[in-house]
Amino acid sequence: MERASRLDAPVGQLFEPEGMPLFYAMAIPLHNAEPGAPHRQTSAFLGLVCDSSFITAEVMGTGWRLLPFLGIGILAFGVLLYLTLRRAW
Repeated sequence: MERASRLDAPVGQLFEPEGMPLFYAMAIPLHNAEPGAPHRQTSAFLGLVCDSSFITAEVMGTGWRLLPFLGIGILAFGVLLYLTLRRAW
């Protein structure tokens, strides 16, 4: 929270406590006015804690969602390369 106060921005960090699974913690400062207002102050903090299994699951899910696009891109590149080489000979 101290770093979030100093930077006036959300701050997160990955923790690896001994004997426990990894977890990610984030502190998000909440303000009483919009950015640039002269009387703006941090009024509270919103805390977020997620274990590493959540992060791993999200990364894996994103990878599986992108896999079809990667396959289509590789296939399109192969077809384009084939047509280019075929015309060159």
